[in-house]
Amino acid sequence: MDDERTPHSRPIKWLIESTPRDTFKQDLRHSFGAFMTVCEISRNEALKRVQAVVEAGKDPGPTLGKTGQVVRQVVADDSTEASEVETDIEDLANQQIISLIKSEFAGHDLATLVAEILEAEGYTTKVAPPGPDGGRDILAAGGTLGLGEDRICVEVKSHDGPANQEVVLKLLGAVHTSGAQTGLLVSIGGVNGPARNLIDDNFFKLRLWQMQDLLKALFRNYDQLSETTRAKLPIRRIWAPVSEAGEA
Repeated sequence: MDDERTPHSRPIKWLIESTPRDTFKQDLRHSFGAFMTVCEISRNEALKRVQAVVEAGKDPGPTLGKTGQVVRQVVADDSTEASEVETDIEDLANQQIISLIKSEFAGHDLATLVAEILEAEGYTTKVAPPGPDGGRDILAAGGTLGLGEDRICVEVKSHDGPANQEVVLKLLGAVHTSGAQTGLLVSIGGVNGPARNLIDDNFFKLRLWQMQDLLKALFRNYDQLSETTRAKLPIRRIWAPVSEAGEA
């Protein structure tokens, strides 16, 4: 109804009028909370998944491919023999697992996953509720009842962009105020240069887990995670031959 009274309006067509928010997986619900009046949600095949909800009433999640299938092709140029092109199966699998983590453990849910991994490694944890946390999403401690001297203050960043120096400074402050010995920053988007320098300058106080570090911790503790978490993140260990070059 674009007329002189409403020059900035446009007609819309509702495909479905009522869909429960929890029909969509956590990553898209997180994106739908964007503060912009008009924006495009494009992460993790959002359009394809919204169309699936419209048609079938269920969010299928991002495409991961079936076991044994390659979901990304490696294209050789004219000077490369097809037999010389190798597929890094481990990297392909890791990228699919990363997509699954981002889909199923978006936002504050990533902190619950990290806490469960820490519990599998012998820590007692306390997870802060969603919302402002003052630089600490998780408190973790070893020893009986979590009263040991090994005390960690953990800040978890689930967005794709790198964490900045302010995040590290807040974590340092939280380490002090919480009585922790060390701080752990879990940032799946990594950190920028100034943040990295600050972490390096506080070697005896801070550690950093980026996505590959989180994957390693996940793999070594996967069998100890809850059935609920393993159902959301169904993976299994496989063996694959390596070339002589890979062995070297």
